[in-house]
Amino acid sequence: MTSKYLEYHDHPDIFVPHRYPEQTVDLGEVRMNYATAGEEHNPAVLLIPGQTESWWGYETAMQLLSGRFCVYAVDLRGQGRSTWTPGRYSLDLFGSDLVRFIDRVIARPVVVSGLSSGESSRHGFLPTPHPVRSARRYSKTRLCLHPR
Repeated sequence: MTSKYLEYHDHPDIFVPHRYPEQTVDLGEVRMNYATAGEEHNPAVLLIPGQTESWWGYETAMQLLSGRFCVYAVDLRGQGRSTWTPGRYSLDLFGSDLVRFIDRVIARPVVVSGLSSGESSRHGFLPTPHPVRSARRYSKTRLCLHPR
């Protein structure tokens, strides 16, 4: 039995327009969907949704944060418009996807905040040996990643 990965265009009828334009980035195994708000020169913040959630749940927070931060909110694999990968979900995979997202899209120090299981996903990249990242904990729910 071969599993087929699903892309958002395989099920377009379940999506509605949102306040912020959506973009995708190819991370290798998945294409991650995300939205941004705020000015690029502001400090970066990455918002990770909880299980079965999407970046859409952060629309109000993005509006509130966008005056002081450049906000990135993502759909993890299997959520929203990101690639749906049946049988390929784990904290390690979520964490690896997030590391690649930070490298390819944000490419600078970022404060990372996760909601519910998004918090657990954030922990997925803490033990990842990565040559250009060091992690410094600020509190239980925030982490700042600095390129070396």
